[in-house]
Amino acid sequence: MVSTKGIDAVGVVLQVLAVAFLLAGSGVVGMAHAGTESESSFKIDVGIYAGVNPVNNPINADPGDMQQFHFDVSYVITRTPQCVLPFFSPPSESGVIDQFTVSQGNTVFVPKVVGQAGDRTINYCVLPLPLVGYSYPADSSCLGVICPVTESVSYTIDHYDIPKGYCPQYPDGQVCKNDATPTENMKFYKGSACGKVYAGWDGHFGWGPCKPRQCYIMIT
Repeated sequence: MVSTKGIDAVGVVLQVLAVAFLLAGSGVVGMAHAGTESESSFKIDVGIYAGVNPVNNPINADPGDMQQFHFDVSYVITRTPQCVLPFFSPPSESGVIDQFTVSQGNTVFVPKVVGQAGDRTINYCVLPLPLVGYSYPADSSCLGVICPVTESVSYTIDHYDIPKGYCPQYPDGQVCKNDATPTENMKFYKGSACGKVYAGWDGHFGWGPCKPRQCYIMIT
């Protein structure tokens, strides 16, 4: 008795190739190139203020204060397909870039490890058969279905272990930036100024219902 497993496997491969050629004839399959993004950097600057005015904005800068602050910087990529393929669901992605130490005398440059913040469109090559759901950015030839995917990129800056005697200026004075900027200015109050902004402040920050720890920013 002759086994038909090998013949069946050949048949599946031929069917896949036939589908690919049919799709290629319809223009669905072909060459695609993903756009490249700059992988330079953005700056984190620290500013320390010793006083506030009646609307809680900075009034007395203290440039001689070289207190160090620590920031955890991360990225998030959310992927949304612009085609309808039941077997295709590109995963979102997040990761930690690093922890950075910044003072008024030490501006730090953070690498844009996933490129420009904001939305961009990437063509993905999707191979439904025989590897169900397998896909990759179509930056070279693609023998599958090309599906445009919107990638939304954002960066987060999270205060880590704010030193005793200091507190973030926002939300009362500094609105977390959501416009495109090459520099993120992380501003802090100190001493009695913190008590004016955060009622009941005891010298430490991170207590109570008000914890403005994370800031989403658009990086140019």
